[in-house]
Amino acid sequence: MTRPHEAVPLLQHALSPFAQWWDDPAVEDILINRPGEVFIRRGAETTSHEIPLDFIDLEGIAILAASLKRQNVGRAKPLLSCELPGGTRLQAVLPPCVNDGTVALAIRRAKKIAPTLDELGAGGIFAEVQKPTGGMSQQDRALVQLYAEAQRAESLEAREQGWKAFLRATMNARKTHVLCGEVGVGKTHFSMGMAQEIPLDDRIVTVQDADEWSALPHRNRADLFYSKGEQGAAQVTPNDLVEASLRLAMRWLLLQEVRGAEAFSFMRARRSGHPGLTTCHAANAAAVFPTLTLMVRQSPAAASVELDVIETALRGLIDVVVHLHRPDGRFAISEVWFAPAEREGVA
Repeated sequence: MTRPHEAVPLLQHALSPFAQWWDDPAVEDILINRPGEVFIRRGAETTSHEIPLDFIDLEGIAILAASLKRQNVGRAKPLLSCELPGGTRLQAVLPPCVNDGTVALAIRRAKKIAPTLDELGAGGIFAEVQKPTGGMSQQDRALVQLYAEAQRAESLEAREQGWKAFLRATMNARKTHVLCGEVGVGKTHFSMGMAQEIPLDDRIVTVQDADEWSALPHRNRADLFYSKGEQGAAQVTPNDLVEASLRLAMRWLLLQEVRGAEAFSFMRARRSGHPGLTTCHAANAAAVFPTLTLMVRQSPAAASVELDVIETALRGLIDVVVHLHRPDGRFAISEVWFAPAEREGVA
């Protein structure tokens, strides 16, 4: 292992290809999902650039950063979260938790200036503050209207158009969706169609045990993998990867399937303001909540929380539930639950 005092100049050299962005105070995040390409986030704008770094270079950055904290990172320990000199945060994910030949890196720039309230105000931070209404937002009212129209549709064509319009709108509104049903009803297949509605410039982090999201057209996407049953070279759980995703500057979290304690981290990500899309096994839409409640309880952090408290929290964090089934072998949706519609009494 490289000694910490030796690693500092080596790491500075390894990071030199980022110099033009490192010196830009407007840059917030430097994101890499694969060799040769970097995404730079400045506020609401994210831009893509070519960069002369291959897998060995990116792996070297992670190894050198780890050595500063006397940590190891590699195939057996592929997750690294550490602070670089100057306060910058780095999250790295190496194979086998990403595809071979790739490294996921997220560098969160440290703020070097402490602004005053006057300076923050001059930047417009208070311009959109509104009086809390305590009621439903205008956006949710529009979604409830779409939901009601889809429910009332009588013809096959009207139902199809109505539900497509509603689900497109909920994805555009960054709502959290859970797709449920038995094995083999097309949950993952349908989730791919839903994910296509995410804007192409939104950053996505996926967590999966098999590569089922690679067909998505989103370039700013980090695909994280775990081995089912923890049989792989790295003893990394889906919960570990969901936790890592929170430090990868994601806009959307796509979790292939929620099966256990990772339900707690998925919901924590949702509470932090990150929308999500996942699947689970449940007999109907209503059964999703007690099912996920038991999964959340598997997390040590929620082991002492009452079940009804967990379920109430879930109902406040999940926006849309879609139940799929296969009548006569056909893939079909049997029901759609929408939280604001239930609160408004819209069936």
